[in-house]
This record gives sequence, C-alpha cells and structure tokens, in this order.
Amino acid sequence: MKKKFLGLIMAGMVITVTGCKTAPEPPQEEPDAETVSADVIADETVSEDNAGDDETSPVSFDAALEIQDDDQNDDPEAIITPEDLLSSYMDSNDLSSDDIGYIMFDVNADGKEEMIFTLDDRIRDIYGSYNGNMQLSISASEDVDVTLYPEGMLKITQSATSEYNDVTWFQYYGELGDYLPVFQEVQGEYYTFCSYDLSKEDMDEINKSLESTGDYPVWLCEWFDMITKEEYDSIVPKSEPVILPAADDLSDMSALETRPEYILYVNSADGYADLRTGPGTEYEIICRMPNNDEVEVYLKDATSGNGEKWLKVAYYIVTDDEEGYAWLTGWVEESQVE
Repeated sequence: MKKKFLGLIMAGMVITVTGCKTAPEPPQEEPDAETVSADVIADETVSEDNAGDDETSPVSFDAALEIQDDDQNDDPEAIITPEDLLSSYMDSNDLSSDDIGYIMFDVNADGKEEMIFTLDDRIRDIYGSYNGNMQLSISASEDVDVTLYPEGMLKITQSATSEYNDVTWFQYYGELGDYLPVFQEVQGEYYTFCSYDLSKEDMDEINKSLESTGDYPVWLCEWFDMITKEEYDSIVPKSEPVILPAADDLSDMSALETRPEYILYVNSADGYADLRTGPGTEYEIICRMPNNDEVEVYLKDATSGNGEKWLKVAYYIVTDDEEGYAWLTGWVEESQVE
C-alpha cells in the first residue's frame, strides 16, 4: 500500500500538508534523495496550536488503517476495504458520538465512490482508493470549514473565529486516491501549488515513484508561483458547492453493499438517463446511459428534495485501458428505468 503522504490535519491557523508546503515563504532546502518520505516531512511541520506542547494534535484516525488483524498488515496482497475501514472507525474510542456518520460518494464523478466521514453534518475525513486500498486523503479539525465542489474540488477555510481567513483549494486525483493542494489565499497573497494542473507526464512520474519507492517525488513539495488576485479569481471554482446526501449511521452497512440485487433497463422519453454522483438532479452527471442499456440495482435507494425516488446502480462500460471495461457506480431516477 502507498505510504500516506498527503493526508491533512487542519489545526489552528496552520494547514499541515505532508507533501507541499502551505506557508507563504520560500521552500526550505530539499534533501538530496530523489523522493521524500511522508514520515520525515510530517515531523518537520508543527501546528502553532501545539508548538512546544508534549501532546500531539488530534490526528484523524490513523488507527482506521491499522486493521484489527495485524497479520493482514504483513501481507503485501492484503486489501483494506471500506468494510475494514468502517469497522475500525466504529472501534475507535474517539467515535462515541451519535452524530458521526459515513457516506459513499463519488467526489470527482469518475464512477468510483470515495468514503466520507462526517461529524455534526460536517466533513471530517475523506478516504480514497489506491490500488484497491482505502487510504486517508484529507482530514479536518473542528476549527476549519470543509466544502466539497463539483469535479473533485475541495475548499478548506479557516473558521470565522480565526484571526486569519486563509483559504486552500484541493483537487482530488482518483488515480492516486488522494487530494493534492492546488491554490491558496494566505493573508492577502495568492499562490499555486506544485500539484496544480498536473500533466500526463507529471502523473506518469508520480506513479513511477509510488511504484518504486512508495513515496511521491520531491518536486511535488515545491512551490509553483505567486499569482495576482485576478489570476486567482479566474481559476477558483464558480459553481455551487455540493450538498452531500444524508449520512448513514456507522452501524449501518447498507451503503457498502457491493453486490447489486437485480437488473433494470433504461427507458426514458429523452432516449437516455443520467447516471449521477448522488440522488438528485443537483448532483454531477457521471455519464449518460442510452435506452435499453441495463443497470444492476443495489438495495439502497433515496428520495430527492423534490420527492422523486432514486436508485443506486452499477453500470457497465467499455474502456480503452488494459482491462477494457469498467463498472461505474451512481444514482438514477427510478422513473428512468424499468
């Protein structure tokens, strides 16, 4: 499994990013090695709220990745599944509140669901999938606001009680199962990060480094540019934020059902039905499914704000990759299938 490199802990006014620096000063001298260890970088960055304290800041639930059966961690073929993760979450002593829930949600509309944990209806942790293993992609403390936007954009804002109103934007890269910082507003100055607008060549280099060392390449820790407010305003999302579906209780495993129960066929007056990331027309479209195509229907369903019933389904498509096919998971309005 890939080392956790860009899991985030939002504490106080400092956003601790193991991977790219977020403070508005030039980067420190990089080590000579070709890759940077997650553990090394995490040790070098200290939250102002905890500087000089013996206690560490309240990290999100690393224990969730320590599967109960320790022998499984020694097996290179072991897979950390959503079921494993949910079980670990429920076993954590930090999770006694009834206000904690989880949502399976496709944050970047690629047909593959991520796992979102919420506390008092606020995003707390998001887990992505890398090579089949669930891994922490981002974690937020109570003193920041986390807002999800279409196409996998995430906005982290200091709370209204903070002295600063710093804003950092992150992009979800499904191929990595990780959120990477892309641009930021810090005390009236604006920056783009090293992970902004990655090219195919960049992604190839990142994946090669992950396969060979388990870490991201060093250059991913470097700043790109300081930009003007006009440039910043031109690249931040203009769309409305995503309203997540209602969270499931931690003891409710229904959202994790992996085997559809029955088959229906698309039948719409428009000639197609939209497969969406959530149960409602306000959610992103993953793809359009032509009439007569079949969908495999899960037991889970939901009702949208306008009272329409939506079904969670799996949809088969042909792809150009090595496998040649993929299953997309999403939601379709019940009236569009029969």
